[in-house]
Amino acid sequence: MNDSMTGDDLEQFAAHLVLFLQESADYHRDSSDAALRDVLHQGAGHIARVYRRIQRSSGRYVVAVVGLSNVGKSTLLNSLFGVDLAPRRNGPCTACPVEFTSGESFRVTARYAEDFRPREQNANSPEAVQELLTELVDASHLVEGQSCQRVLVELDHPLLANGLVLADTPGFGAAQVETDANSHERSVRNYLSQNVSLVFWVVLAEQGIGQRERTFYDELLTELCDDVIVTGGDDWDPRSRERFAKRYCPVFARKVPQFHFVGTTGETAIASLADRIRALQSPADRLNVSSQALLELAHQLGRWLQEHFANTKDRRPCVWRPDSWARLAADRTAITLRGCQFLRRWRQTAA
Repeated sequence: MNDSMTGDDLEQFAAHLVLFLQESADYHRDSSDAALRDVLHQGAGHIARVYRRIQRSSGRYVVAVVGLSNVGKSTLLNSLFGVDLAPRRNGPCTACPVEFTSGESFRVTARYAEDFRPREQNANSPEAVQELLTELVDASHLVEGQSCQRVLVELDHPLLANGLVLADTPGFGAAQVETDANSHERSVRNYLSQNVSLVFWVVLAEQGIGQRERTFYDELLTELCDDVIVTGGDDWDPRSRERFAKRYCPVFARKVPQFHFVGTTGETAIASLADRIRALQSPADRLNVSSQALLELAHQLGRWLQEHFANTKDRRPCVWRPDSWARLAADRTAITLRGCQFLRRWRQTAA
């Protein structure tokens, strides 16, 4: 964005943008232009997710490993840690994310939705951690009348610095044990929207990105996913990797992510991915990721508005609620951002 901007500046400006778009969408509630009203509401929602990322830049920063069932999420995390900790969830499971965070020794803490008291257990080895986790995410070990909401695993590992948390999430499409057929995916969706700052999206090389995964991305990951992990592609040559990435570029609404091709034995690929994670240990780098996401959203919305009104024969309506635009235009941070022409496209649609 701008080197002189602070995290507080960017957070405040993102909050102003959310309010600005919501007010402008409401301004068109009686308009016949339903497409404009819907896009402004969508824009507010997208920027609200970036706003939450900005809020978390200097504190607890959760990077979630997500994807369909059996694509290698747990194996990937175990490779990054260099030891087997994450349980394999091939059978029926609960919608229970497992968060790995920094600690002096192994400790497993389970949090339940129906009980404010967490259940903490020390573990003296990685094997003991994996055994505890397997029990907690296995439906047959649920506490009677309660569902495990989240599991926290503390361990001493250099990847988990400055509040960075790596989270293993249940796969979309996993077999469920809940009576409510939608409860599993609903829980995962809630976790991603409320707790996660960034997503590593895991896909199988041999399967690619199918329609269900595209829907998953469109609904949840557009502001969260900057990296795609392709498992089983570690032995591909550079041309095959390039063809894979090029084939699926149209999937990505915001920007084409960085592709990482890894396998169970690809130590070089895992080391490269670990370097990517270490870059996220810096609050400044986290903030830059979020600011770039905000920029891209602003440009996309500006392009949509220009195209939407390009063939309008009648007098174009005022897109923005006038008092909201005046307030945004006078904002100190907005003035700073004009140095990079953040609001150029929006300003052209103000009248």
